[in-house]
Amino acid sequence: MEQKLIEAYESLLTNLTTIQDFVIEETPIVLQQVLAWEFAVNLIWFIIGLVLLITVIVVIVTLMKQAIKENNDEAPLIILILGIFVGLFPLIIVISAIDWLKILIAPKIFLIEYLSNLITG
Repeated sequence: MEQKLIEAYESLLTNLTTIQDFVIEETPIVLQQVLAWEFAVNLIWFIIGLVLLITVIVVIVTLMKQAIKENNDEAPLIILILGIFVGLFPLIIVISAIDWLKILIAPKIFLIEYLSNLITG
């Protein structure tokens, strides 16, 4: 019985060493993939938000020019207020998806924040 326990313990130690070696070997690759994934996702959202923001600005300017051309006194104010509220959504997207820049400039800081967010929930 004691011999079986020793064999099980040795087998467990061997497996743990193998797992430890695997984790140490694969960690840099996993970190590179996390950085690449987060960079791509954040850049895509940033571009989507930027395109939406530019579209909102172009539409607002076009509507403002048309309202001024028609000498409508109330329309420019309404268009401006509506444009500000509609423009907040893409602006929030652009601001919240700026992590791609952090990954590009300071990837270690991004990884530290990313891991701390995983740990804290």
